[in-house]
Amino acid sequence: MARTALSYEVSTRLAEMGFPTEFAYLVGTQMNTDFTARMMLGYLRDAQPKTMEEVADEMLGILALRDKCMQKQIQKKGR
Repeated sequence: MARTALSYEVSTRLAEMGFPTEFAYLVGTQMNTDFTARMMLGYLRDAQPKTMEEVADEMLGILALRDKCMQKQIQKKGR
């Protein structure tokens, strides 16, 4: 899936916060929709995480929520 402009902003914001460029790129590529990128950008703004572990944990939580939302949409269409 192609990245959105907001997913690139996630990478940029992480790098600006002092996280390694490779890590910032990886997180940005996973936050590849506006929905996930907005959630991550909000988290970065509000929580000001200090460790890669905090960011990675939030990333996994956001991806799990996205998957749950997708499954719910699939179930609705199947009715």
